[in-house]
Amino acid sequence: MTSARKGAIVEILKTVFVFIHLLGLAALIGGGFAQWNASAKLASPTMLWGARVQLISGLILWGLVESTEQGVYHAKFAVKLVATGIVVGILESSRRSLPNPPFWMAMGLSVLSVAVALFWATSAAH
Repeated sequence: MTSARKGAIVEILKTVFVFIHLLGLAALIGGGFAQWNASAKLASPTMLWGARVQLISGLILWGLVESTEQGVYHAKFAVKLVATGIVVGILESSRRSLPNPPFWMAMGLSVLSVAVALFWATSAAH
């Protein structure tokens, strides 16, 4: 298999996993917005699975980017990994009732992860 063909396959995989990653984000944030005004917040299965998908697809994306790009900015990926790991931990530990502070922390860290993805330069070359 030629190098160009391998590169094309990796690019297709990155696109597929970005799509999956965005679906996880939609489930996580959408599940949170659905409970925005509720007095008793719940760690819904939608939010939990969205966070899990975010974590797993994010790790796969990190590996794909690491395999193809030079000068990857590891701090960006580390911040996203820690934020998403905390969100998964909060939701896993509160499968039913979720007190307000952890709910808002999970939502805030999810939004932080989006902000890091969009506003932090991907490589050290930028």
